[in-house]
Amino acid sequence: MRRVSPADAQRLGYVACRCGLSGNRQHSLQQYPMIENRTGPQTIEFLTKRVVALGAVQVGQFLVDCETYMSVPQLGVQRTVHVLHNSEQPASVFALLESGSKVVPLIADGLFDLLMMKMTTIYTSKKQTKIESKGPRFEIGDFCVKLGSVTMSQNFKGVLVEVEYRPCVVPASAWELIREFLQGFLGSTVSNQAPQYLQNRMNEIYQPMDTIQQYLEHFGQYRKATGIEILSTKSSKVIANVNVNANTTIGEVKQELHKLKKAANINRQSLRLDAKGKSLSDSETIKSLSLKTGGKLYYKDLGPQIGWKTVFLLEYAGPLVVYLWLYQRPWLFYGNVNTSNFHYIAKCAAGAWSIHYVKRLLETIFVHRFSHATMPLHNLFKNCSYYWLFAMYVAYHTNHPLYTAPSKFQFHIGSIIFVLCELGNLSIHIALRNLRPPGTTVRKVPMPTKNPFTALFLLVSCPNYTYEIGSWIGFTVMTSCLPAGLFTLAGAYQMTVWALGKHKAYKKEFSHYPKNRKAIIPFIL
Repeated sequence: MRRVSPADAQRLGYVACRCGLSGNRQHSLQQYPMIENRTGPQTIEFLTKRVVALGAVQVGQFLVDCETYMSVPQLGVQRTVHVLHNSEQPASVFALLESGSKVVPLIADGLFDLLMMKMTTIYTSKKQTKIESKGPRFEIGDFCVKLGSVTMSQNFKGVLVEVEYRPCVVPASAWELIREFLQGFLGSTVSNQAPQYLQNRMNEIYQPMDTIQQYLEHFGQYRKATGIEILSTKSSKVIANVNVNANTTIGEVKQELHKLKKAANINRQSLRLDAKGKSLSDSETIKSLSLKTGGKLYYKDLGPQIGWKTVFLLEYAGPLVVYLWLYQRPWLFYGNVNTSNFHYIAKCAAGAWSIHYVKRLLETIFVHRFSHATMPLHNLFKNCSYYWLFAMYVAYHTNHPLYTAPSKFQFHIGSIIFVLCELGNLSIHIALRNLRPPGTTVRKVPMPTKNPFTALFLLVSCPNYTYEIGSWIGFTVMTSCLPAGLFTLAGAYQMTVWALGKHKAYKKEFSHYPKNRKAIIPFIL
């Protein structure tokens, strides 16, 4: 019989198949790997169709649950008590005491549960380990089939299929018949040999405790599957336990939390190693984070989200509308003025401003590929306030009736800087777009292309920010406008922070990253 390792179980899931009877009836245990890319409910539905196709009729539901208690350290030798219930024997409670290599089985009535509650000073229940198998129950001739969905702390673990054969109570007398039924029902995954548990009991009379023993064996395998705890950043309370493997990504953990209805949409989730730590990237894996079985991640709900493309469109459309609105309707701020006397540099400034933000809008629609789908909605108001208010501040001065224009030479120098940097910024954005295949978040080391403007990649990690700052320096020079200079300084500070962060991330992610590159200012920073 092929055994499924805990790693395989948590990666693919598996279905454990038990055939036998509740009471003194024939029973054996098999394992049936779940079909890849099929969820637990889908597997139950798949098996249900197979059973019904054989002529089975559903007759109610069933439930088997298990809770484990550990002795307190003061007792010395560690003792474990497993308490199980089977809906086929509703008046009985099954218990197994493990002490070292000894296992003592016990069948009692419902008062045993009350006894365990009274013994909390001696035995304590292990948190988050209550496990159960429940689902539909079918009858077909002399067989009874139970399709159980296994959950632990409300987290799906796998599927157990129990098959009972009623006429016989001795395994050796009925194994071949059971095997044929199992293989016809479950396919070639069923071994020709009897399960290990029954091989030494083939000539003994089958007892209800044998069913419990086999359930406990499988429950133990589910519990040993690799898992991590997800805690709230606010209260540090456990939200869920998620099964993972070494290659599970943070993005997949988020999907599982959402599937379990333990967390909001994955775009609202932030997972961290510490309650006050930084958000982890969706591409990071359990292995890269050095998380082990029983490890912890902290969850925070980021609140309502908005798509990055929508954010950019609102951020860039606002300054364009505000500036041109004030340019075309100066009487809103200055009263009745003669617009025909506006200096041609003020008109050129409006044109340059429009070119920049129209370019940004078109890049948002046709060029940019975003590594993150959304951002918190509350950030939208902060970002829009920054762009829109600065647009009004700059437009108020460049369009003022008393605006003093710079010399032609200064205007021409500023205009040349502005145009060249705008072309450079566009070239870098196109080069970055071509680094990332559509629909992915793949990251590569950016390198110069045949476009000469991209040669700046040889000197800095974020030349798009370098060109952006250059554009606004050129705008400030061509307009000789102090508010434009303040806008340039504010933007340069923020872009420098972003560039330093990206530069650090590049060096951490790519061991072969060019060492001579700076973050944003060639040879300096």
